[in-house]
Amino acid sequence: MNGDPQMYATTFHGQLKLETCHPEARFTVRFRPSSDAQWQWANQTLGTSDGEIIFQSPSVSPGIADIFEMFTALVEVESLRSQSPGASVFLIKTKKAIPNVNFGDARMEHVTMGRVRNLRRYFALIKKSTPWIGPTHGLDNFRLTEAALLCSFLNADGKNVVLLALDDNAAMLTMLESDDAGNVVITARNDSSEPAQARVLVSVADEFDIANAAALYAAREYVLRRTAIPRVDFPTENIRSRSIDDDTILVSNDFEAQWLEDWYDGLAYCTWNSLGQELTEGKIINALDSLSAKGIEISSLIIDDNWQSLDNSGSSQFKRGWVEFEADRKAFPNGLRHTAVTIRSRYPNVQHIAVWHALCGYWGWISPSGKIANEYVTKRILKDKSQDPFPTNDEYLAIDPDDIHRMYDDFYRFLASSGIDSVKTDVQCYLDVLGSTPDRRRFTDAYQDAWLIAINKHFSAKAISCMSHVPQIIFHSLLPKNRPTILFRNSDDFFPDVADSHPYHLFWNAHNALLVQHLNVLPDWDMFQTSHEYASFHAAARCLSGGPIYITDYPGQHDIDLIKQITARNPRGQTVILRPSTIGKTLDIYNDYSERHILRIGSYNGRFKSGVGFVGLFNIDYKETSCLVPIKDFPGVVSGQKYIIRSYVEGRISSPVELTNGTLPNNLFFILLPIKGYEILTAHPLYDISGSDIMVAPLGLLRKMTGGAALVSAAVGLTEEGNRVRIRVALKALGTLGVWVSDLESRSIMDDFLILMLGRVIPVEAVSKMGHVLEIDVERAWDETNLSPGWSNEASVEIIMKL
Repeated sequence: MNGDPQMYATTFHGQLKLETCHPEARFTVRFRPSSDAQWQWANQTLGTSDGEIIFQSPSVSPGIADIFEMFTALVEVESLRSQSPGASVFLIKTKKAIPNVNFGDARMEHVTMGRVRNLRRYFALIKKSTPWIGPTHGLDNFRLTEAALLCSFLNADGKNVVLLALDDNAAMLTMLESDDAGNVVITARNDSSEPAQARVLVSVADEFDIANAAALYAAREYVLRRTAIPRVDFPTENIRSRSIDDDTILVSNDFEAQWLEDWYDGLAYCTWNSLGQELTEGKIINALDSLSAKGIEISSLIIDDNWQSLDNSGSSQFKRGWVEFEADRKAFPNGLRHTAVTIRSRYPNVQHIAVWHALCGYWGWISPSGKIANEYVTKRILKDKSQDPFPTNDEYLAIDPDDIHRMYDDFYRFLASSGIDSVKTDVQCYLDVLGSTPDRRRFTDAYQDAWLIAINKHFSAKAISCMSHVPQIIFHSLLPKNRPTILFRNSDDFFPDVADSHPYHLFWNAHNALLVQHLNVLPDWDMFQTSHEYASFHAAARCLSGGPIYITDYPGQHDIDLIKQITARNPRGQTVILRPSTIGKTLDIYNDYSERHILRIGSYNGRFKSGVGFVGLFNIDYKETSCLVPIKDFPGVVSGQKYIIRSYVEGRISSPVELTNGTLPNNLFFILLPIKGYEILTAHPLYDISGSDIMVAPLGLLRKMTGGAALVSAAVGLTEEGNRVRIRVALKALGTLGVWVSDLESRSIMDDFLILMLGRVIPVEAVSKMGHVLEIDVERAWDETNLSPGWSNEASVEIIMKL
């Protein structure tokens, strides 16, 4: 699968004998380009570190003493039932209760827990800043620069030890730190009115995914059992079938099961980077005109920061407070409703309009001289300067928690009456900068609950939670699954003018997804620009993320070809994105960003066994680089099933391969990536035809980055007479359907195939073949035969092929 026909990839393999006393090894490679050349050491020539091999010891149920050395007597251990087979789970509690304060403010307490035995590598999600958590890595010396919410340790036995700081109520904040000796240190602050123990969950398993899931499952169960979290009712017509978690995919035996679109399944446009903060109705209309003139049909519009009525004109955004519900009178002279009505009438493709606002109103909270301050009960609050990263005032005016439910109900009723049907609620981290224990106790849950109830009541949960990487929010609002799924900003912003930020943006998001995959959210990897030098890089990652796709192009600066690669037109004429069923996440948990390995992102689409696995590959180095991808690393690949691997950028297709015990050379796929380069590999399951040597594989839509995610369902078998093959495919969207056929090169389209859509024969001009791939222009056939979707939003294709 090499792009350069002059390049050859040679693989070498051998066996290593495991010595009981040395269950690990380091190695490098000595090579020479030709028989008459001098030998070279790979680590010296290529600047790479030595390779590491850790032999996994036989799986046993460990005790806490097997995991930690010098385990402290300051904590107590309780063994829990694991909901993740193959994992052992423990609840660690501080023996001494974290003191509460009845007067004054609580402070952070520190309890040393112990050091992980035989540590080789670790990964942690730390507080990069008040709004955001992000990844950090290390080797055998555990040392964190910031407090962590989650840590995972790989020890010399090949075991993965996951630690999760547990916040089971808003009053107790628990995090993980380290000391100079490499010990894990529990840090906790108790804002409740009673003393309480700090808690940490520990899970151990042979595989990280199993240990990680066990910890998050236990946390969810514990939080639901100990806290009173209001259940939010949701209209059943808005619930769609999706993955329950990373390992469980909802299954239906009904071949005609309909794919239900959600509001984030369409292409969205955001005004933030494109139009900036000097936002006006005219600028928004001009941007939409620009998109329309290029034939770009968005489904959702996000009106970002600076549409609101604010005080202190000309000051920093952090010094400005929210005045009233209505939009800024100068920028939107006819009001917000006029803007929304104009947009919907001029651009009928725009189905959803969202507006931005801060959870507390605006960056500077509430204006003391505005209508909002006069209408609702307010309270002056002090901030914790050590936690607030923004140059704001030392004191804020806030809506009092006793009145926050009424304010949100009124505000969202106003928005809904103005034609707004969704919100992006930002700056939620302000709940983490409250400067006093009484304020944290009163504000934290009240603000979250008011917002969650309001978005469900007025917008059917069409909301984006942003800058909300706060433990008190994650555990209270985002971990429980007794409420509808919302969108969740997964990392810091897309910064178009910061060159070094783009590779790290993908790395950050792919690692945060390891935690976020278990929350009741869909991760939002933020907007990007299609005319940017890293545009394809970002676009490919967004397609694999499983979340929404937003563009923020400057008016007139659009890459139409790129937009076509990430979207498709559905049978109802709407532009949709092709999201995999599961969330995209890194496949290499312990690779440090500084090592500059190719970033590998895995995701999956479809049902168990019959779905397709994706592996996205991204060069985050500043030089050309390569890697080998084994078949076993594709999500969803199972033993006993044959696959073909298709590369998106190169367009190559492998010979049939299958999972084996141990990696064989023919199960390795060599990828070479240029600077800023990417590739998407898709593993498609092969269907055997009974009584013949023929194999087929529906590929989904060709020339789409995640075209395999266009597949809703596929079924392959013989017709009733038994002398023909029937292939039935249901698609989310229109485009060119690809079907791999093992003996296609010897077949004739005219003589061997009959292809139908909704019972009508597809014109032969819409069908072609290239190598082993049968190409069916479903979009052309749909238009030329004037087909109508009826009640369905799927395109069903039936292919009859001679044996």
